[in-house]
Amino acid sequence: METTSRFIPLEHQVVTDNEIRIIGSCTNFCSEQRITLKPEEVLAAYKSFVKEAKAAGANVVYRNKTKKRITELLDDAKACLIEHNALFDALVSMWGKKLETGIPYGYRDDEALNRIFKVQGQNSKFFHRNNPLGALRDIYFDIEARRRGIRGRDCSDTTIFL
Repeated sequence: METTSRFIPLEHQVVTDNEIRIIGSCTNFCSEQRITLKPEEVLAAYKSFVKEAKAAGANVVYRNKTKKRITELLDDAKACLIEHNALFDALVSMWGKKLETGIPYGYRDDEALNRIFKVQGQNSKFFHRNNPLGALRDIYFDIEARRRGIRGRDCSDTTIFL
């Protein structure tokens, strides 16, 4: 009498509109999150940070041309965000169907799972710095880190390069 299952037991399964997390005992099959940052929010965060920094007494130097870089990336990042959302929606649908059928042992030959992995690969490019959306995310995270650094401090002896 055979007691083994032909499907991999999954320890963690989350498939929502903003997150996909599929984890087996030894394999992380998917760990994806939807990018919720809107490109316009980066420019707004930049402007508000400059105001906060000046109000805190910091010397703001615009040598790195961050604002120009943000405005150059905006249109391309908006297009990338649309593509990312379409791919993420496809992943939600594909993973939902795949979890119904299960992930078999020897899944290397599973065509449905290979299609899912291919879409995941296409989606991962939006998190890289050479992609407009990924570049904007990095700028945004840098601005927020700098904002935390000046919050509640006297910054009269601080120079911030943007």
